[in-house]
Amino acid sequence: TSFALSLIHQIAQRQTGNILIFSPRLRRHELTARLLEGGMGAPLAALLDGSLPKDSLQPTLQSLQASIHTETLTSPTLENILHRVARMPKLQLLVIDGIECICRPVDYETKDICFTDQPESFENSLRCLKGIATSMNIPVLCTHHLHRSLENRQNKRPKLTDLKRKQLPESMADQVFF
Repeated sequence: TSFALSLIHQIAQRQTGNILIFSPRLRRHELTARLLEGGMGAPLAALLDGSLPKDSLQPTLQSLQASIHTETLTSPTLENILHRVARMPKLQLLVIDGIECICRPVDYETKDICFTDQPESFENSLRCLKGIATSMNIPVLCTHHLHRSLENRQNKRPKLTDLKRKQLPESMADQVFF
């Protein structure tokens, strides 16, 4: 999430248009605070408790060329994402913070918790998001948490095989960043 928010801030400073973020794990105010923290370098505590002078927010907010829109649905479906993307004019970037949180409509209708590890669900989600990227000619950035067990390795760097263990088809991605 931190890496994605850093990229979002850099892109928002350089491009005009809209950036749409789906972040099921964070509430809107948490996401906004983390975006401001990353862009300003100000401590999160000062942002949240109001001790940061209001003048220090102005330069950061004025440097943003793009409008950042957040969606914090706890269980977004592909239909929710497609609907919101279709209604967003001049979309420059779509970010899905936690691709494992996207629900299939069946899961959504039965009100099941949608943190699913089923490979066909991931593959369908990735295929749909890749279709959005291709048809709209925009980058789509998806994050996914890896298991903490890789911290027990001698070399703590993640590998593509870690994605295979999570049953993510890494071949669908144009680029993979760790």
